[in-house]
Formats: sequence, structure tokens, C-alpha cells
Amino acid sequence: MIKKICFLTNCDDEIFTLPLLIYLNKNLSDKSIKIVFLKGLNTNERIIKTILSIKIIEILKILISKIIYIFNKNKILKKINNYLYIDNINSKKGLDFLLKNNFDLIVSINCPQIISKKILNTIPSEFANFHPGKLTEYRGIFIPFHCIFNKEDKIYLSFHKIDKGIDNGILINQLSHSIEKKDGIFSLYKKIFLSKKSKNFILSNIVKYDELKNNNIDTSRLKNTYYKYPSLFKIIKFKLGLLD
Repeated sequence: MIKKICFLTNCDDEIFTLPLLIYLNKNLSDKSIKIVFLKGLNTNERIIKTILSIKIIEILKILISKIIYIFNKNKILKKINNYLYIDNINSKKGLDFLLKNNFDLIVSINCPQIISKKILNTIPSEFANFHPGKLTEYRGIFIPFHCIFNKEDKIYLSFHKIDKGIDNGILINQLSHSIEKKDGIFSLYKKIFLSKKSKNFILSNIVKYDELKNNNIDTSRLKNTYYKYPSLFKIIKFKLGLLD
């Protein structure tokens, strides 16, 4: 039975990740939980390309959310008082922390760092990740952008085991959301991480992990594509509606 859980996540996203962590913390009150905030999500490239890709109204929403967080940080973080900051999970401090706590399950949610082979080989815990894209067709980053650009009609939240590759472990479970005409990058991230449907999916997969961990959804017939941040040329095409 899963009793001790560690969430590896980022320390920069107060809009999608933090509300999800508060929800999970509240609804996993019967478990022993630690939340580890890691550095590295908001790189200059991510910030610039996000601003260029989203709508003006979405930029305003982000600014307002960040201002609210700055003035209410202590109050908000009290809702998840079982947290700590580690710069790099692959450092000696990160390794020692994971060894000391002996977690049953280590879950990555919007984690900005790739877990090293040394950590995976040394820590006797289950490692799993919630990835905002259909695996193996949409591995990588900035997936809502690429789904809209490629004229997909659905976007997925994939729950998979973590291995030595990137978004490449055994697929355990998957949830889909429709992509509507009005959707942008911001609204798709909101669907993926904060919709009732997604929050229930995430919670259920964690609670029932022992039952689900041997699932192995066949992805052999799917494309195996890794996406990076889009080029400026691709962003211009995206903004002009010149989609593939």
C-alpha cells in the first residue's frame, strides 16, 4: 500500500501547479506527503516564448496571479506546510533526502529537472510522472502549443513510469480532453491540471497506484516524437493562424 509519497515539482508556477498540489495535499491527508520544490522551470527561453505565444488577456491573468501570490505567499504555502526547497534533486542533498525518507512513490508533476540514472538506480522507490501530452506522440515540452499548431482535436494527460529516457517510461494510464476552437495554451494547461476531470484522474492514479502499476498501454504503433520550444518563425505562424 502506498503510504509515503514525494512530489517533485517546480517553484515557479503558482497558476497551475500550486493549486493542484494544494488539492492533492488536502485529499491525500491519510498519507505521509513531502513536496519538493526544484529550480529550473522559468528559463529565459520559456518566459519569452510563452509571452509571445499566449493571448494578451492570458498575460494579464498570469501577472494578476503572480501579484496575488507575492502578497499572500505565506498564507498560501501554509496549505502545504510539508514542503522544502532543493536546488537540484540529482545533487548529494537530493539523493540523501530521498534515501532518508524511503518513499513508496515519487511523483513528478511539472518537474523542471530530469531525474538522473544514479537516483533511479539508487532509490528503492517507484517513480512516476504526469505528462501533459499523448505518449509517445507528444514527448517533451510546450505540448499545448504543439497540439494546437498540429490541429489536434484532443490533448492528453499521461501517467507513466519514469525511466532513463525522457517521457519514455511504461504508460500506465491516460486521460483525454477535447481541444475547442476557443482554446489557447493557457486554457489547455488549465484543463490538463485544474479541471475536475484531471484532478480526479491524478488523485485516483496515485491512490490506486498499487493496482495500476503493472498496466502497460501499448504505444508501439504510435509515432515517437520529442518536442522542444518552438522557433520564433513557428510562433509567428501560430499567432497568424497559419497552422500545419
